[in-house]
Amino acid sequence: MNTQLHSLIERQRQRMRELCEDAPDLANIIADEIWDKFEIDVEEVTADGYMFDIATSTQMSLSSTLSLNYDKAFERHVVGFFDRQEKELRDAGASEICFDGARIDLSGLRKGLKLRSRAEEMIGDAIERAKPGLIGMLFLSQDPCSDAWEREHSENARRVRTKLLGLRGKIFESIRGETTTTIQTARLAYADMLDSLSLRIAMSPNHSGTA
Repeated sequence: MNTQLHSLIERQRQRMRELCEDAPDLANIIADEIWDKFEIDVEEVTADGYMFDIATSTQMSLSSTLSLNYDKAFERHVVGFFDRQEKELRDAGASEICFDGARIDLSGLRKGLKLRSRAEEMIGDAIERAKPGLIGMLFLSQDPCSDAWEREHSENARRVRTKLLGLRGKIFESIRGETTTTIQTARLAYADMLDSLSLRIAMSPNHSGTA
């Protein structure tokens, strides 16, 4: 059992080394996925015109949905990866030598991300910049049944959509950067756990001394 487990540990060490290089690519996959969903949300918000008196609710809704979508993607791509590594160890008999998991607080790391607050700030600023200027406000139609009213709200929607979709670079980089850092932190913690587990195997009574 120790020989099999030792071989698995070596393979997982190699995976952690590879993950050091692959982390930015994985973060890009997550960022792409989240941005694609954000674009859909923006299109839905602005599909039927836009009224700026719902700016605050739009800001909160979009940032909340973006954060929720990020959590789901992170769970699937990152947490799932480390869960599979731990399962391999358990299946190979690691639990028989006091293995209690990597203790990587991925949920805690994720909660520490500033994505939600940053996104909310950027979204709010984008909507604010989409508002018509002072002169434009003076000539807004007051008749909800008029063609001018419809045109104004359609134009509002166009400007809001343009400003929000213009956030791609900032939001993408925020997701990519923070995700890469989180993956690297988890990777190092998992590698430390593998070293500790390897030491326990070497010190266990049943250790045969065979690598």
